[in-house]
Amino acid sequence: MVYGLTDEKTVKNGVFGFIDDVKVDFISHQYPLIKPVELTSGIRMLSLEDIGAMKLSAIVQNGSRIKDFIDVYSLLEKLPLGLLVKAYTDKYPQASSQIAKTSLLYHQDIDFSVPIKLLDRKFDWQETSMRLSQAVHRPWITFEDEQPEQSLKRGKRPRL
Repeated sequence: MVYGLTDEKTVKNGVFGFIDDVKVDFISHQYPLIKPVELTSGIRMLSLEDIGAMKLSAIVQNGSRIKDFIDVYSLLEKLPLGLLVKAYTDKYPQASSQIAKTSLLYHQDIDFSVPIKLLDRKFDWQETSMRLSQAVHRPWITFEDEQPEQSLKRGKRPRL
């Protein structure tokens, strides 16, 4: 058990589980890092640029997972889309920045039946869609997080 990981599920390139009540994914991803691994509270984490590049890749390859769009929505509070797209094309040299931006605006394949529960706000697809569109049209802006900072609370965790 690593870092107190429980309820783990292991697949070819990843381990999924919970640390306390926080769902975590550990994945093997055979592409170069854009920035060095960061140490946060004793936990090694990828940079926001690397996470953003991977999220854009996931949306381009399979635009059905609503969580990927929500993750980009949240990343846009820290980094502008222009920087995320640059990280995407740096990490995946064969990738197209235009296809990445177009994919953020294509929502026909999203599975909206997946329940969404966010820690710090109520989920609003219209707001998410609007922010993604604004970011595509103005790629060097960041968006303000209008929610107050909250700490993690123990609670009932979702199933894997």
